[in-house]
Amino acid sequence: MVWTYPLNDTASFVNRLVRWVVMGCLALLLIMGPAGSAWADGVKHPLDDLTAAEYEETLEILQSAGLVDADSRYPFVRLQPPAKETVLAWEPGQSFERSAFAMVKQGPAMHEAVVNLGQGEVTSWEAIADVQSGILLSEWIRAGEIARADAAWQEAVGKRGIEPADYEQMICAPLSAGYFALPEEEGRRLFKVNCFDGRDTENFWGRPVEGITAVVDVEAGEVIKLVDSGVRPMPDSPAGYTEAEVTQRPAPKPLEWVERRGHGYHFDGQMLNWHNWQFHLRLDSRVGPIFSLVKFNDQGNWRSVMYEGELSELFVPYQSTDPNWYFRTYMDAGEYGAGKLAVPLERDRDCPSTATYLDAVFADDEGQPYVQADVACVFERYVGDPVWRHYDALLDRSASRRDRELVVRFVTAIGNYDYLFDWSFGENGTLKVRFGASGMEEVQAIPAMRADDDDTTGMEFGRMVAPQTLAVNHDHFFSFRLDMDVDGPENSFVYERLETMEAKQGPRTSYWAIAPHTAQTEADAKMTLDIRKPAVWRVVNPHAENFVGYPTSYEVKSHGNAVSLMRPDDFPQRRAGFTDYHLWVTPYEPDELYAAGNYPNQSHGGDGLPAWTSQNRPIEDTDIVVWYTLGLHHVVRAEDWPVLPTEWHEFEIRPFDFFDGNPALDISARG
Repeated sequence: MVWTYPLNDTASFVNRLVRWVVMGCLALLLIMGPAGSAWADGVKHPLDDLTAAEYEETLEILQSAGLVDADSRYPFVRLQPPAKETVLAWEPGQSFERSAFAMVKQGPAMHEAVVNLGQGEVTSWEAIADVQSGILLSEWIRAGEIARADAAWQEAVGKRGIEPADYEQMICAPLSAGYFALPEEEGRRLFKVNCFDGRDTENFWGRPVEGITAVVDVEAGEVIKLVDSGVRPMPDSPAGYTEAEVTQRPAPKPLEWVERRGHGYHFDGQMLNWHNWQFHLRLDSRVGPIFSLVKFNDQGNWRSVMYEGELSELFVPYQSTDPNWYFRTYMDAGEYGAGKLAVPLERDRDCPSTATYLDAVFADDEGQPYVQADVACVFERYVGDPVWRHYDALLDRSASRRDRELVVRFVTAIGNYDYLFDWSFGENGTLKVRFGASGMEEVQAIPAMRADDDDTTGMEFGRMVAPQTLAVNHDHFFSFRLDMDVDGPENSFVYERLETMEAKQGPRTSYWAIAPHTAQTEADAKMTLDIRKPAVWRVVNPHAENFVGYPTSYEVKSHGNAVSLMRPDDFPQRRAGFTDYHLWVTPYEPDELYAAGNYPNQSHGGDGLPAWTSQNRPIEDTDIVVWYTLGLHHVVRAEDWPVLPTEWHEFEIRPFDFFDGNPALDISARG
């Protein structure tokens, strides 16, 4: 049976809040049905997503064990994969066990559960002390209601000309609170609520009700503090972006995307095959797409490249010390869930007309399954550049091949920002990880009408994009977890510095040469990009060679990056310690999944990569995981308002002596 899941039946402003959080989840569909075996549910692989029936079964087993009740809530529920060695040894047709992992919130108490679905029992139930889980939709809604019902809040907005009759047109956004060692905030489950005036505009982001923050303890059900830094005028310049608000230019001539003979890829369950690539794809409520068992067919030999790759964390700190802004230092994946906030893709706009669309099945706050439709798409495309070419001057002849790639695209809308993630597989054996940022800027209301106004209040924190509208400077740091298995799990990390050498002979006085170093421990593998000290970063298999004797490897290649400019002792920087370096290497541990730790919400800092690598474990010739963080500083332009043109950033995981030659050499000239 399928029905529409009602998120909330209260006032219309709550529905608008919900739309802001889940961006398209108003039509969530719950799939309800009898629990069955994994094979009956269509599960064909040990790494396949949990099905709707398996989510239901997880909840039933926890209830039967007497561990949960109707008041229990579930911030994240996901597949608990079998041991890595079990997955690697598994062959199609063999049976396999299915388990689920659940974070369980019971009042302020947190537990982690592992449920064996085949045996129908809870195999692990562990209390986790002194943590705050990711944010629940139900408490997010509740925090907004608490703020709106507070007498001091009502008085404060009244000073700004907002009457009770206007409340339904206000959009209140309960934001994650961060951690700043403030005594009154210790030990509380907090939201910091900022509001916007949605009257007469679709872009409420351009109408901040500035100077008011309600600090809400959602478990106590009260506003513990109201920050009111003074009345500021409401920006009134046009901020519309919809077709109804913006005069449209004439439609261009059609540009068709055609596959006359069908797709070049095919699915076998959740295994995807395309040309020489093969990988398993699943969708996770916290991090989005997870790519597993990535292999490349090298002249009939399927060779391992990566066991698993996925987003690990997304850190967005705004650079303002204003009392209503300093706490805006979001950990979007761990606090909100990049998968939970996935949005349905617009067909023929977000993806080509030929794309295949994928649905995700997640669990809601109460542990019940729902389907989020069209959250990912798969398509082929020509890159537009040749994958290789050469002009032979003697024969006056060119040879060139078109560059084709397979793309898996996923979009998540986290508050004001829309993030597009592309994992692109190339015929040259290279995997590109790209992300694009679009959506709205978070803006602050300031008194100035122009950048050269006499009143410069607040302007040190950003740039004006409209009268009385300041887009605040901020950063984006994306951390990716890459469990590389180059020709197998036993790998080493090698960094090769390009160093200037003194020439011993000839008219040259200098040249550069490679100085290789194999990292022995985690401390030895903490890498920061520096254009003055260039280096090649490679994951090497010391037991496999190409035909001229070099060990096979894959390189992690940067296409630009940034470092955090915050001080090491700043509270947000402590929480996001993974940004201290661009690259870390750890020995494989199945429970080390998230760069900022399992519970970044209101964390005190030091969790995740800084804590794990403090052990300084050996990493040579063993199963290793590479963590790559790509950062950018966003100084906002006028052209970024009211909607940010999608800005793309990327890095590559590319073969380096993995093959005996150019793997794209055999591409047909007719392709």
